[in-house]
Order: sequence, then C-alpha cells, then structure tokens
Amino acid sequence: MKRSAPQGFTLVELLVVIAIIGILIALLLPAVQSARESGRRLQCANNLKQIGLAVQLHVLAFNAFPNGGMPFTQSRTMLGGSPASFDKQNWSWPYQILPYMEQLALWENPDDASVMATPTATYFCPTRRSPTKFMVHNTLTSGIRAQTDYAANGGTDSRGGNGGGMFGEGRDGVVCMRGVATRVPAHIARDGLSSTILAGEKRMNVSWVTQQQADDDDGYVGGYQDDVTRWGAVGTSYGDLVPAPDFNDVIWPLTFPKLYQFGSSHVLGANFVACDGAVRFLAFTIDPTTFSGLCGIKDGKAVAFPGK
Repeated sequence: MKRSAPQGFTLVELLVVIAIIGILIALLLPAVQSARESGRRLQCANNLKQIGLAVQLHVLAFNAFPNGGMPFTQSRTMLGGSPASFDKQNWSWPYQILPYMEQLALWENPDDASVMATPTATYFCPTRRSPTKFMVHNTLTSGIRAQTDYAANGGTDSRGGNGGGMFGEGRDGVVCMRGVATRVPAHIARDGLSSTILAGEKRMNVSWVTQQQADDDDGYVGGYQDDVTRWGAVGTSYGDLVPAPDFNDVIWPLTFPKLYQFGSSHVLGANFVACDGAVRFLAFTIDPTTFSGLCGIKDGKAVAFPGK
C-alpha cells in the first residue's frame, strides 16, 4: 500500500487561526487594562489613606491640622537648626506631615535643595505618573522640585485669592494659609469630620506631567497655592469648581478653573479622603452644591458623601 503524504495547514486555514487569535486578544485586552486600572486606582486610594492617617497623627500630636504654609516664594522655616513646627512653618502641608509618613529623615534634612528634590512615592497616583521631579525655571522659584498629585481642601471662600495660583486663603477650608487660622477638629465638628473632605486628587494637564506646568512646578513643599491646594466653590466667575477629568493640552496653559479644581486620570471620578480618614471615590457628575458642602466647613450642614 502506498502511504499518503502528511497534510499541513493551508494558507486559508492559517489566516483563519491568526484572525481568531487576534479577535481573542482584542476581547481580552480591555479586560486586562481594566484590571490594571482597578489596581492603580486602589493604590491611589491607599495613598490617600496614608495621607489621611498621617494627618490624624499630626492632629494627635498638636490638636490641629497641618496648614498650607505661606506663599510659595518663602524659604523653609528653620529654628535652631531644626525645621519649625507647623504653626511657624512656611513650607506646605505635604512637608509638614512627613514625620508621620515614615519620612522623618527627609523632614529633618537641613539641605533645602535635597528635600525639595526628593519625591515621596505616596504623593503620586500611579494612573497618572510615577514619582516625579524635574528642573523648574521661572521668575520666582528655580531648582529641581519633586511634585505631588494630591491637594488639600481649601474650602469655598475666595477672599485673599490672588487671581493666579490661589482661589482663596482657605477661610472655610480644612487646610488654610498659615496665619489665617489654626484649624482644629472642633472647627469641623458641626459639619462633621466624616462629611468634610481633607484632600483629594488634583486636576492636571497630562501632556505636561513630566515637566513644569502652572500648577505643578513649586512642588510638594511649595506654600499655599494650587500646587498643593484645590477648592470646591460654586457659582464663581470661573464656573463651578467641581472634580473633572485630566485634560490634554499640548500648549502650556494657564487656564481657569482648571488650576483650582480637583480631578484625576481615572475613569468616571477621583479619590478623596475625609477628615476622619475614610477614602471615597466621587464621580465627575457629582452635584456642585453637594461637593461645595463637602468642602466648606462653616455652612453648618453635614453633607453626606454620595453613596455613603
């Protein structure tokens, strides 16, 4: 008997197999990307949880919340060769809470340039970027600056705002400019710690997250301004200051209200931490009046977080 020759794949069969594999990859890829983003969003929420815990430890130590420091042109306040405490410190709240984030050595480092240039991983949302520092050049500050993706709640009051990097001085916010008030838990008791935003993600231009932009240049040490503070006012001349998605402008912008808003690179919303340490995810579609109520501490209204 004559043995028949083995048969291989025809070209058509091979193309069909390749097409099927391509379809399967196309179906699986969104699920993989979604799972990865879920992990990144969870890590971002954990970062804010750590920030909230550090602030609570600060409150236990001083019976007061950290403040926003002084305008960003100010140098770090040193007394007797050591950093001054929060009530005398020019540098902002992310610097002030370093001792409570296992960063005591960085907080104590007497070299200002080294401190300004050292990123803290907890201050960065992994969806947007890895821990980032870059050279800053402008008329007021210069040098290598480590940045931050998170901003404190400056409230809704516009008094004292300079029309540039500051909507207001935080007169009804949790974190205000040093000298405006020393914010203690009793100031928030009427609205409720669980009903008041402490900090959240800040809205940014994702085209410029690895280089200087208007609200991401002075770094995490920069005093009270939009690098480290955002606001939640409604009915302003800029529109409502509500959380919004990150945007993508190839031209370096100086646009409002973007510089004053909370926001994120996540889908549908942004992470926030309340004054009691609880982390919440707020949708970009949140009612502006509700969001304003979560930011202001003097309206006497305990506005619950949506979905709580």
